[in-house]
Amino acid sequence: MNAFNGLVLVSCLLPFLMVFPIESDLQPLYLLLVLLLLMFYAIQNLKIKIDKEGLLIFIFSLYVMLHISENHEYDIKNHIGVFSGFLIYIYVTNFKDNFSKKPLYLVIGLLVVGAVIQLIVPNLFVESISVVMPYNRYSSEGIRGLTSLTPEPSFLAGTIIVIALLCKYLEEESKINKNECLTILIFCLILEHLTLSITSFFFVLIILYLIHKLSKIIIYGYFLIVLISLMLFINEAAETRILIIFNKDLIELILDQSISQRLSNINTAIYSLNHSILGGGGGSFEYFATQASMQPFFILNDDIRPEMIVSSFSKMVVEHSYPFLIFVLSLYIGLIKKVSFLNLIVSFSLLLFSFSISFPGIWMLLALRSKYKE
Repeated sequence: MNAFNGLVLVSCLLPFLMVFPIESDLQPLYLLLVLLLLMFYAIQNLKIKIDKEGLLIFIFSLYVMLHISENHEYDIKNHIGVFSGFLIYIYVTNFKDNFSKKPLYLVIGLLVVGAVIQLIVPNLFVESISVVMPYNRYSSEGIRGLTSLTPEPSFLAGTIIVIALLCKYLEEESKINKNECLTILIFCLILEHLTLSITSFFFVLIILYLIHKLSKIIIYGYFLIVLISLMLFINEAAETRILIIFNKDLIELILDQSISQRLSNINTAIYSLNHSILGGGGGSFEYFATQASMQPFFILNDDIRPEMIVSSFSKMVVEHSYPFLIFVLSLYIGLIKKVSFLNLIVSFSLLLFSFSISFPGIWMLLALRSKYKE
């Protein structure tokens, strides 16, 4: 059973992979394995713990499943995101004490190998990855940052930060020693840099903080290496964004397409709050995005697509409005004294930018409670 639990953990950390993948970024393999594990325990009459936060997630997931849009045909994919999060939350809550370092080593090893192949022989990488992943923006959109075993650089950045925080949790629980944790965190730091995504700038600081808590010497060496790297190897796309941020050119920053797309989603969410107390229901985002785009709009980038969803938080606000905001507020306030503050911040940032609400990392971080917090 420990081996199967390890397999489930690997699938949750690499949720974008599946043999014979479906047409989606997230693949359902991790969800199927979690269901199998929970069903096995239920059949064996073994106790499955559900705390009050888990109960809150479950109740809201039922609301989401039953809240149907008048302007969109029912599509199960628009209604099961929170329920899948509930299953991940329950899985981690009940099985975190059985987590070990081996699945973590396997995942970080696979990501490093994937990144190396992508760097050295990108054509071979693109051909090989299509077997287990239907979409990879590295080839189709010409993004310069590495994706490794995820569809796009920002997804790799989010996956890496979840691994880093899980690693620190295992170190606090004495399931992995200090040197092993440092090794994994250094690999996380390198991979985070190689994504060259805006999201990774924030996550790099968190990983540096985790490393700092374990070794100050490595931090000094890191800054020296980064200084040399910036002078020699920084690519044009990353350089442009860094210069924009440090020059504080707000207009240019807003005109960046990825930032504009996220601001567009936020604008749609704000518009919907003024027009619907309960939200439009599952699948209604496109309708509200079209309506919002007809209003005076402060984003000037003509390349954005208002109906394109890059923020699951904005999507949920549009579809479920104030009930969703109350749910999120209640959930995070309830977890403040139980979960690491870093876990809460990263979980919310993943929800706010880029990731689907079904992304297991969001819910894993909320369920990782060390013995010092319980």
